[in-house]
Amino acid sequence: LRSLSVLFGVGSIGLMWLLARRLVGLRPAAVATALLAVSSLSIAHAQEARFYALTQFLALLGSWLLCRMLDRLRWVDALWYVVAMSILVWTHTFGWFVLAAHAVWLIAAACKGRDADPRRRRMLALGAVSGLAIVLSFSPWLPILFEQISGVRRGYWISEPPWSNLLGCLREMLILDRLMRWPIVILAVLIASITAARLLRHRPKPAQSRSDGLGGIPLRSSDLWGLVAWMVLPILVPFVWSKLSTPIFQIKYAIVAQAPALILLAVGAVRRPLLVATALALLTVCWPPNADRGLVVEDWPAVAHLLRERADPGGTIFVYRDYGYFPLDYYLGDGWRLTPVFTEGHTTTAFAIYYPDGGITFEEMTRRLASSNEGDAWLVLRWETPQRREALADQLGQFRNVQALHRFRALDVIQFQRR
Repeated sequence: LRSLSVLFGVGSIGLMWLLARRLVGLRPAAVATALLAVSSLSIAHAQEARFYALTQFLALLGSWLLCRMLDRLRWVDALWYVVAMSILVWTHTFGWFVLAAHAVWLIAAACKGRDADPRRRRMLALGAVSGLAIVLSFSPWLPILFEQISGVRRGYWISEPPWSNLLGCLREMLILDRLMRWPIVILAVLIASITAARLLRHRPKPAQSRSDGLGGIPLRSSDLWGLVAWMVLPILVPFVWSKLSTPIFQIKYAIVAQAPALILLAVGAVRRPLLVATALALLTVCWPPNADRGLVVEDWPAVAHLLRERADPGGTIFVYRDYGYFPLDYYLGDGWRLTPVFTEGHTTTAFAIYYPDGGITFEEMTRRLASSNEGDAWLVLRWETPQRREALADQLGQFRNVQALHRFRALDVIQFQRR
């Protein structure tokens, strides 16, 4: 199941090279491709049996095909563009924001020509026909989409995002993989920065043509408009929508807009390598270690093995935080009494329909721990940050004494004492 995401994640690296080389030249393309290859966000989603790696792959593929269509103005390129973008909008609704960015890209490219320029008219014709074809390809799903939207208005698991999430998107897109370890990150970027600075200092003066060897090529204004729109629209439009109407915005959806951010960052890295490399290293090193997406694997098999050895099947095993119930139920098998505990707040009602009838809220769990005196009571706790972990431990300590605490990767198993 995960191998498909791996393939699309690796394929995205190749597409990044092709797209960035066309837009900014060899050296910035190499930097952008390297950044994508060690990106925390991309690596995290390339590990998941979900569609996010495919979404990034298709956004890159569609953008590269758009560039080919604008350069060659051939209907065969438009056909392949329609195929790629149709699959993208069927894969994730945020693909429509990428398509909107492509419309800005195409209009910016067409505005460079004169009104009577046949290339301009052909460019607009290709864009209009392609956009119409993509909309028509999606039309069978429109009734279901409207039904989903009406259902979301009645209640949804996504909460209204704070303004800090805009900065969080940018941060997620730029953080490098922590598995590189911060001393290696700093050493590598310093060596690369010094080398790049020397190359830039002794580079020959660029020729008058667009291509100037390894130093990159000037970014066309139309391409700049397209990259900025691609980076901004899939983030800003859903964010504003979430503020004014039903929340649909999640930081992880920023993966669809990561590529243009890295390309623009690569251009800056070629021009100011030491500054950009230092900022990336500090950002990667200073980010809290357990907030990295997908880099801490939850060790559910080990938790299930511990409970099978020490817990009583007739006892109570609370599983706290959404989705935690399902993997533990899978690894434990039949004959165990698991009680799922919902996260506090807005998500309680949204997730409740997926759980068995025995699900309770966090407040109900604390009341049961305070009022009952069960001899075999356990809590499996999923935690995101060390601070959150300690706060929960202090809170639960008010109701029961801890007999044993077993720590696994991103999971704690707590055994309570009688009082």
